[in-house]
Amino acid sequence: GGAYKVDLKAYNGEKIVVELFSNVYKNIQSDYKVKIDDIRHNIDIELARLNGVSEAIAKESLVVNINIPTQYIGGVEISVNSGTLTVTDIENENIEINGKISEVALKGNKSEIEIDSNLDMQINVISHEGAVEINQLSATSRLIIPENFCFRSAKKGIANTIYYEKYGKKVESFSNDESDNYIELNGIKSELVIAIDEA
Repeated sequence: GGAYKVDLKAYNGEKIVVELFSNVYKNIQSDYKVKIDDIRHNIDIELARLNGVSEAIAKESLVVNINIPTQYIGGVEISVNSGTLTVTDIENENIEINGKISEVALKGNKSEIEIDSNLDMQINVISHEGAVEINQLSATSRLIIPENFCFRSAKKGIANTIYYEKYGKKVESFSNDESDNYIELNGIKSELVIAIDEA
């Protein structure tokens, strides 16, 4: 469903905790229902809108925090239409992100993260170990990395281009073929700018 901001985070606890916040919306408890199902070792978390609440209202003001105990994290799939998605401290084999997302922040994860979104995105890699795979159709996105982040890059799909920037200036590739971390662009007719920006 839709939200203004979604935070997905691993934590050292026993229970899955889903918190809903809004600084403008008053009837959050009665108009949204969180459903958690445990089906064949998969935990499914679904947020349902009730009482005729529109997705437009959710996208304007709803903040969803999902805290998952570290011990329960296997593969993660998240499907969301959100202005911002933050993924923090998840260590697993893979995280699949689908939907319409404008901004993604990755912090402290050890995983293969696949992002499928056809919106132009800004992806902020604060810290990450593993892969960031971006799959887009006719989109232009920007992936910002820390200055000391070592990675190798790959371009797949049809008519895709990867550019590199340091401090606002276009530069030659600074990808390192020996790195364990990798950034991949897949899809059709898309551009990705991998950038180091000034702090």
